[in-house]
Amino acid sequence: MTRIITLIALSLTLAATPAAWAADEHHHGDHAPAATAPTGHEGHGAHQMASPEEMQKRMLRWMPKAESKVGARLDPKLSFIDGAGKKRTLGEFFDKPLFVTFVFATCPHICPTIAANLAARVEKAGKEGKGGFRTLVISFDTATDSAAGMKGYAAGFRDNPDFIGGVAEASSVGALTEAFGFSYMPHPTEVWAHITMITAVDTGGVVVRQIFGTKVPSDEFAETVDGLLTPGGK
Repeated sequence: MTRIITLIALSLTLAATPAAWAADEHHHGDHAPAATAPTGHEGHGAHQMASPEEMQKRMLRWMPKAESKVGARLDPKLSFIDGAGKKRTLGEFFDKPLFVTFVFATCPHICPTIAANLAARVEKAGKEGKGGFRTLVISFDTATDSAAGMKGYAAGFRDNPDFIGGVAEASSVGALTEAFGFSYMPHPTEVWAHITMITAVDTGGVVVRQIFGTKVPSDEFAETVDGLLTPGGK
């Protein structure tokens, strides 16, 4: 609870500067497991950011849900399709620590920002000899994104076999995103409204932390990596 209050306090500060919110936060609405993309998803010329006040409201609503997943063990049978078109279960990745983020590939700014910052943190950790983990960048937009497209999407940020792009399956995207506490919904002007976060998972599949926002703070990420790679750390 203390962590949530601290993050909310930070959001109130950012809300005073709309540009800061637009650059750093995209916390969003209701989870719609079976939702399809709204009309006009093919073109993003009309894509509009929510107001800072609206983003703040969404964060207040959905961050506690995401935080409630910390300590939960993920179902190893939950699956997605990787860039080679192969069905992969989460359990296949539980031999190493794992970072997971959900995006949609046609997002014009928020998703690529978090992906780029995440890739930079991963690269830095690798250079420091702390690369013993994997990263999954998974699209929840099953109606539009393809496995091959997500392979290229991930490679565009970090061309490394442990930085893996994929797409959820239409039949199970709801269960997959729910397990991580990831909330989203189709939106008439934002295309998809969603919480922006990265989930850290330990060896064995237990959620140990949610990192919120698009900046992926270097110190928070490094601390999380150290905990994941240190026996008994976390």
